[in-house]
Amino acid sequence: MENARFSWRMGHAGSMVLQDGIWMSQVSLLKNGIWRNSVISVLWLAFVLPGAGCIHTRSRQHDDVAPANIQIERPENNGSVNILPCTIIFSDGQRCELLGGDQAVVLVRPGALWVAAYSRDPYRPDSVDSTAWRSLRFRFHVGSGQIFQLSVEPKSKGSAYTGGWLIEHAASNVAQRRPSH
Repeated sequence: MENARFSWRMGHAGSMVLQDGIWMSQVSLLKNGIWRNSVISVLWLAFVLPGAGCIHTRSRQHDDVAPANIQIERPENNGSVNILPCTIIFSDGQRCELLGGDQAVVLVRPGALWVAAYSRDPYRPDSVDSTAWRSLRFRFHVGSGQIFQLSVEPKSKGSAYTGGWLIEHAASNVAQRRPSH
């Protein structure tokens, strides 16, 4: 059987298959191991090899793209809301939790994104709604290697918290160092 040539076609259980010019049932081919080996070969060609090509081939352009750096600050406010954890969620599924005075850095793929914030209502401790206070989605676009700063604060009117969160693009507070003469 080393040099045996055979052809076959897949069919339903109990159908006939052409093997070495002789029609045989799939059951007898299965007993001989030919059917199993042929099916494994076909499955290998149909599913494994194309998938392996996807695993190993990456776009050169994709490899050269540096992630964007999103710096999030939740300034410390005068009040009890500082101890209220606020969850920040990005459109790519990443999330972080900040208290008043906390900062976080999130690396994202360049492109169009949105970010939103939510928390429970600190004035209703019995509430189970973890999104009672929420922000609108803040939409932005970042480039490769860009540093983008955001500020997240509780909504307020004067000194009173009104519920919800406000997300804004923060002005850079990083001083540029110049050589001293």
